[in-house]
Amino acid sequence: MEDFDFSSLNQQFDFALAQSVFTHIPLNGIIRCVVNIDKVLVPGGRFYATFYENPQGRSNLRPIVRAKAGRPDLLTYFDRDPYHYDFETLEWICQGTALKVRYLGSWNHPRDQKMMVFVKS
Repeated sequence: MEDFDFSSLNQQFDFALAQSVFTHIPLNGIIRCVVNIDKVLVPGGRFYATFYENPQGRSNLRPIVRAKAGRPDLLTYFDRDPYHYDFETLEWICQGTALKVRYLGSWNHPRDQKMMVFVKS
């Protein structure tokens, strides 16, 4: 759902997954998703999400080359699809919510997306 209005489903969730979602939406979309998932996760619920990491930090505005053996190169960007983010920005998004995010890192994605988990307290 484009507006991430999970409460319209009229349920609470133990688990949610956003695979290759955050890699294609701008930061404000991620904020909307995280704020809304906080409203529907049960205490202890987990929300897993993948992202392209910007290990140089938010001040790096240059594209990043994503390459894996046998695959063509892919560029990710600060300000256009496909997006990359620094983990500290993703931690910042959790401020004011009942969520804490933990970096899980590599999960053998062919384009080197990283995994994180948001846990509701």
